[in-house]
Amino acid sequence: MTDLLLEQMKRDVDWLREHTRYLQRATEWDRGGRPANRLLSGGDIADAKDWAARRPKSAPEPTTIHLDFIRASEEEAEARSSAQRKQLEAMAAAQAEREKAQAERETALHEAQEALKQAADAQRKWARISQAQRDTALHKAHEALKQAADAQRKRARIRNIAFVVVSIFAVLAGLLGLLSQQQRKVAEEQREVAEAERGQADRILALATNIIGELQIDLNSNTKKEVFALFQAGAEHGDAISMRNLAISYHNGFGVAQDEAKAREWYEKSAHKGEARAMALLGTFYENGQGVPQDYAKARDWYERAADKGDAFATTNLGRLYAIGLGGAEDYAKARELYEKAADKGDAVAMFNLGALYHKTQDYAKAREWFEKAADKGDARAMTNLGKLYANGDGVTQDYAKAREWFEKAADNGRASATNLGALYANGDGVTQDYAKAREWSEKAADNGRASAMTNLGKLYANGDGVTQDYAKARELYEKAADKGDAVAMTNLGTLYANGDGVTQDYAKARELYEKAADKGDAVAMFNLGALYANGDGVTQDDAKAREWFKKAADKGDASAKANLEQLSIREAFGAERYAEALQLQEALAAKVEAAEIKRDGQYGKDTAQALNEVTWYALFARDFTKALAVAERAHAFIPDDHWFEISRAHALMFLERGEESKALYLAHKGKLISEQDGQRLWERVIAEDFAEFRKVGLTHPMMAEIEKELGVSP
Repeated sequence: MTDLLLEQMKRDVDWLREHTRYLQRATEWDRGGRPANRLLSGGDIADAKDWAARRPKSAPEPTTIHLDFIRASEEEAEARSSAQRKQLEAMAAAQAEREKAQAERETALHEAQEALKQAADAQRKWARISQAQRDTALHKAHEALKQAADAQRKRARIRNIAFVVVSIFAVLAGLLGLLSQQQRKVAEEQREVAEAERGQADRILALATNIIGELQIDLNSNTKKEVFALFQAGAEHGDAISMRNLAISYHNGFGVAQDEAKAREWYEKSAHKGEARAMALLGTFYENGQGVPQDYAKARDWYERAADKGDAFATTNLGRLYAIGLGGAEDYAKARELYEKAADKGDAVAMFNLGALYHKTQDYAKAREWFEKAADKGDARAMTNLGKLYANGDGVTQDYAKAREWFEKAADNGRASATNLGALYANGDGVTQDYAKAREWSEKAADNGRASAMTNLGKLYANGDGVTQDYAKARELYEKAADKGDAVAMTNLGTLYANGDGVTQDYAKARELYEKAADKGDAVAMFNLGALYANGDGVTQDDAKAREWFKKAADKGDASAKANLEQLSIREAFGAERYAEALQLQEALAAKVEAAEIKRDGQYGKDTAQALNEVTWYALFARDFTKALAVAERAHAFIPDDHWFEISRAHALMFLERGEESKALYLAHKGKLISEQDGQRLWERVIAEDFAEFRKVGLTHPMMAEIEKELGVSP
C-alpha cells in the first residue's frame, strides 16, 4: 500500500513543483492579512487556474489557501485600478526639510565662530586689564619713592642725623604701607575682575567647544585640525570639556590620526574631573571593547556614574544593558524605569527603546505612543517602526498609505527604509503596484547591504515581476542574503533547488537550506520540510517526520501547515487501509471547508465541491457506495461542468448495480479532455487509472472490463 501511495505522489512531478511554489506565494499573502495587492496578476492568474485544473487524481488536492489565493487574484484583477498616486507634495516637503536642516547647520557654525571670537576677545581683555592694573601699581609705587626722596633732601639741614634717618624711615614706612595697601587693593580688584572675566571666558569656551564638537563631522579637514588644536590647548589648560572633546577627536580621527588608546586616556582624565558625558563615553568603550578589553561590568559602572549626574545618554545605555542582561541580570522593569528617566529628559533613543520594549511584549498601543514621540524628535528608526505597525495593522487599523508615509520620512532622515518601500510597491500596499519602483527601492537597499532587500529583489527575478524571469539572478541574490543570515532567503533558495529552477534539482541541498532557515524560526521552511518528508523527496518518506515539521509550522500560525496536518492524518488512515476512518476525517475536513467558504463568500462553491469529491473517493474505498453517490451528486450540483464529479458518480452507480446509468455516463464523454484547460489527460485515461487503483485493493466489478473495452483502454 505504501508503494501505491508513493507512486501516486510521484505521478506528476511538475504539478507538485507548482503546488509548492503557489503555496509559498499564497502563504505569504495569507500571513500579510490577505491584502488584495499581494495577489497574482496578468498571465500568472491564467497559469495558476490551469495548474489547479490539471491536478492528477493521485496528487494532493490544492489546499483551501491555494484556491482562495487564485480566486482572489482573479477577482482583484478585474477590479484593480490603474491610477498612479503622485508624490510631488511629499517630495517638496522633504526638500524643504532638508533646506531647513542645512540652514540650521550654517547658523550653528556661525554661532560657533562668534563664540570662539568672544572667547578670544575675553582672553585679550583679561590680559589687558591685568597688565594695566600692574602698570598703575608700579607707577604709584615709583611716585611714592620719589616723594620720599624729596622729603629726605628737604630735611638735610636738620642737625640731628638720627632724627632725619628715623624720619626718612618713617616716611618710607608710611609710603610703603600706603603702597602695600594700594597694591593689595589693586590686586583684589584685579583678582575679582579676572575671576569674573575668566568665568565668562570659560562659559563661552565651553559653549563654543560643545557647538564645534557637535558640528565637527561636517567640517573640512583643515578646520578639523584647527579645532583639534583648540581642544588640545583647552585640555592642557585643565578644561574637562576640552579633554572630553579631545578624546572624541582621537576616537573619530577628527583632525588627528584615529587613536582609541589616546581617546580612552583623555576620556578618563575628563571623567576624573567629573565630566558626565566623558564618563558615559568611557562606558561605551568598555561595552564595545574599544581601546580596552570588553568589560560589561565596568561599562555599567561608568554608565551609573554618568547617570547619577543626570546624563540622559548614559541612562539610556544603562537601561539597554539591563534589557539585554549585559554586565548583570536581565531586568525589563529596571530597563523601562531607566528609559523613562532618560525620555523625561528628552532623549529620543530612550523613547525608541521604550517603544521597542513595549512592542516585544505586544503592547502595540504603548509601542506606537513611544515611537511617535521618538519620531517627533527625528528618530528615523522610530519612523520605520511606525511604518511597520501600520503595514501589519499592529495596534492600529492597517493602513498602507500611512506605512508608506512613515517609510518615506525615515528615508528622508537617513534611515535605510528602501527595503520597506520596495516591498510596498512590489505588493501594491498603499500604492499602485509598481514592480519597476519595487526594483528601484530594493536595489538601493541591497546596495547598502540590506539582506532582506536582496531577498525581495531575488523574488522579483524568480517570479519575473517587472523583470525578465531569471532564476540565476534570483539564486545569486538569495545566496548573498543567506550569507548574511536571512532566513527567508535560505527558504527561497531551498525552493529553487527543490523545484530545479535555474539549478539542477537537488532535494538534499533544499533540505539543508530549509533546516538552516527553520533553525532561525522560519515557518515556511518548516512547512517545506514537512512536504519533503510527506512526499519522500530526497528523503525516505516519513509521515511522522512530516507531521513533526507541519506541527512546528502550524504552531507559528501557518494556516497551510494546519490544513496539511489534517490531510496527513487522512492519508495515513488511507495508507493503512483504514478506509472508514479516512472517510470520516475527510467528511470533517469538508465540513470545515464548506463553513469557511460560506463565511467568506456567503455560499458554498468550488472549494466545497472539491472537498466533497474527495469524500466520494474515500467512500468508494470504504464500500459506502450510497454515500459516494449522494456526495458526488451534491458536488456535481455545485459545479455541473466539472467532469471529475461525473466520473465519481459513474463509479458509485456501477458499484450500486445501476449498470445502464453507469455505462451511459462512462461513455458520455469519450475522447474529451477531463477539463477545458487540461490538454494532457483524456476522460477515458482517468477512468482506466481509477479502475487500476480499485483493483489494487480488491475493489472490482464485472463491468470494469467491459467499460475499458468500450473506451479502448483495456489494461
